[in-house]
Amino acid sequence: MLKNVTPLSPIIVHANWWQFAPHERIRHPRVESRMLLWCRQGRGSIRVNGQDLPFEPGCFAVLPWAHAIDYRPQPEDPLLVGAIHWLPYHDPGVEAVFEVAHHSDHPLAHRAFRRDVDLPFLNGLLCGHFKQRRPLEHLAEYIAMRFVERGPDEQFCRGMAEALVMELRDGATGARVRHEDAPGQLERMVACIEARVGESIRLEVLAGVGRCSLATVRRLFMRHYGMSPAQFVAGYKMDRAGELLRTSSLSVGEIARRVGFEDPLHFSKAFKKVKGQSPLPFRKDWRGL
Repeated sequence: MLKNVTPLSPIIVHANWWQFAPHERIRHPRVESRMLLWCRQGRGSIRVNGQDLPFEPGCFAVLPWAHAIDYRPQPEDPLLVGAIHWLPYHDPGVEAVFEVAHHSDHPLAHRAFRRDVDLPFLNGLLCGHFKQRRPLEHLAEYIAMRFVERGPDEQFCRGMAEALVMELRDGATGARVRHEDAPGQLERMVACIEARVGESIRLEVLAGVGRCSLATVRRLFMRHYGMSPAQFVAGYKMDRAGELLRTSSLSVGEIARRVGFEDPLHFSKAFKKVKGQSPLPFRKDWRGL
């Protein structure tokens, strides 16, 4: 029996910039959208589903469906943020309403015609820095500017949502993001991961490179990248594999070996889980064949 899978039919329902006033706090208990949030100016932090993330210029976060968020700007240098709310599925036969359901009692909450879709490359909370994702930054700023200056247009919002999903898919793990305030020991660990992408890297090896405890390794990766060391390593391997698929004629088996997989089938399953496509369809899409 075929599994009933909701198709991807994304739409942007809101986009804007917001300048926080000193001591201003905004909290939303359950937001029925996926969200791209970035810091344009100022400093502070955001708390998403109980996880605290430092926020400074250039930082971005991709928030999951039904997230809880608490903005915590620094009073002396309040945050200026950009935000794009998008729905993975909005029934094309239903007229779009450009509002965000920020709580369970909102009239648009729990509506069947606007809902989430399983996107393996966007599981959980993801974060990164625009310093390594310039195309995403330009796309995000353009969407926000167009939405603010001209208001919502359904055709535009559907088209831009598709472009946003493609751009997020291309680098969803954010594995190679480096925050400017990352300590030297973390930089050494990341350099080790990059240099040994074809190997299996144990946590003890990273601790030795960083000259710190296992607990410190975990804390540094979670604080600066929003993910565990294992997630970071897996993400970097898949990003590197994606680059090779796009820019070389190497076989899938050879690419698998270059990122540390002896079994091409195991590699293909891992790649699809992260990127949302198996290696060959991914390569075909990027080459336009």
